[in-house]
Amino acid sequence: MFENVGASVVYYNDGASIGLLIFFAFFWIIFAAAGYVLTSFFLMRIFDKAGVQGKWRAWVPIYNTLIFVKLGDLSPWWLLGLWGASIVLGWIPLIGQLFILAAAVYMILAAWRVGLKLQKEVVWVILFVFLSIVWLGINAFDKRIGPTASKCTIHS
Repeated sequence: MFENVGASVVYYNDGASIGLLIFFAFFWIIFAAAGYVLTSFFLMRIFDKAGVQGKWRAWVPIYNTLIFVKLGDLSPWWLLGLWGASIVLGWIPLIGQLFILAAAVYMILAAWRVGLKLQKEVVWVILFVFLSIVWLGINAFDKRIGPTASKCTIHS
């Protein structure tokens, strides 16, 4: 793809490198779409267990995360504020990353509380941290529904 000639690098724009780039772009688009569909399906099942009205809520990208946070009895406005602050203040070194970290911790807290409502031990939140899609899948297809899971209905 490139060759060192003295102190400079010469790039070759051949068809093979462009074809490889198109292949990887196509692969990542398919991978991202499959992850989105799988995550939304698992969230739909969890929302159905929790009594959330409207299965369509799991398929709306940002809204499903806000409903998940609300399911954990946390305010979705805090998460929106943290996301907004990370976007606005992201150009300041370390400040934007701290807001992203705070949003991640807020999501972990929401997952911990949702897990408790679905009768999961506290250690299950470690699975959410490292493999959240697996955590969602386990909670989506687990047959146990706790008595507190039926109380968390969302009507709006």
